[in-house]
Amino acid sequence: MFKTTGVASDIADKQIVIDLLRCYNELGAFDNSMSLYYDQRTQAILSEQLGETLWSADTNIGKAFGRMLAGKKVQNWLGMIPRAFDTRYFEANEEKLEAMIAKLEKRYR
Repeated sequence: MFKTTGVASDIADKQIVIDLLRCYNELGAFDNSMSLYYDQRTQAILSEQLGETLWSADTNIGKAFGRMLAGKKVQNWLGMIPRAFDTRYFEANEEKLEAMIAKLEKRYR
């Protein structure tokens, strides 16, 4: 990118820009995976809830949940839950962001 745009000669600390872009890319991937999780949740759960009259005053909750959980969309969504709630995944991204912020603050103070 730097070579083709001619900007390289104007940037004193190329490594920090590369690190910043790498961090930005990783956070973008994290954001995309969370968006995918919530989109799939909406598609899986909402369509199952609205597809039938599962919930009424005389609904057997156990049977209603059983029917909902039997759907392939819901089962696929449930398979994503471990990653969506993996605290290590969140912590790793938080650590990368904090390290990049600290590096920028140290460099430009």
